[in-house]
Amino acid sequence: PETSSTSNVSNNDNLSGENISVPPFRENVDIAQVWQQGLNSQGVTRQNPWKQEILDNVEKYDVLQFVDTTADPNWDNRIKPTDSRNLQAKFLSNGTFATPLAYEWMFDLCKRAKADCWISIPVGDSRSGEYWKNLTELAKEQNLNPNQKVWVRYR
Repeated sequence: PETSSTSNVSNNDNLSGENISVPPFRENVDIAQVWQQGLNSQGVTRQNPWKQEILDNVEKYDVLQFVDTTADPNWDNRIKPTDSRNLQAKFLSNGTFATPLAYEWMFDLCKRAKADCWISIPVGDSRSGEYWKNLTELAKEQNLNPNQKVWVRYR
């Protein structure tokens, strides 16, 4: 899938180039604590951990792509929402995230942006029915809008 709009970010934003990368979480945010507070009635975390400049930029896209370069193909070893490795994620200013990023955070951001979610998943156990079942159940638990889609690509 391709996004239907392009990024028009001013030079006043820290997201003004196509080749830059920006950490998406606010500085000094404790993502484990944010996650443990639970979800609100809109299905997003009660406390917003995302930088405002990221939220302003991603609302321009119909699809957010998450390219996970470090995902483990075993479901039990996947990155959890409380894992500090989530803080290594980078937003690339074109609607794409270079991650490690927990699926839960991907869904949280897509819900806030009202965008579809395009996930690259690792080959390995991910081809098993169990991995797909777990990912499907997780997506349902995250209460995506019925109009939102989750696109999946093997890598």
